[in-house]
Amino acid sequence: EDHSYVAQLAALGYITREEAARHPQRNIITRAVGTRPIERVDVFECAWEKGDKLLICTDGLYGELSEDELADALGRSAEELQTACDALVERALKAGSRDNISAVIIYNDGENAE
Repeated sequence: EDHSYVAQLAALGYITREEAARHPQRNIITRAVGTRPIERVDVFECAWEKGDKLLICTDGLYGELSEDELADALGRSAEELQTACDALVERALKAGSRDNISAVIIYNDGENAE
């Protein structure tokens, strides 16, 4: 979930997602790790099967790249994920990202299935 001021505005219907993407206050966050004791954690359940991949990243990455570019990186083989992740960060920097960029791709190899 996007914990930004503009994401809250969009969720409440005050602005559209398109307006949020260009909003001058789009980098204002409402929750962060390490700024104070954690009061609430988002938890969600989803299917997690062998071969699935999960991208966790900051808005410095997803704010500069399209969903297609992100999906393309996740479409790579397991052996190429580090290279794909590095390439995403490089692309975001070249696109002009001025925000911090953090990204990790998690791959389910099926080894620790319940």
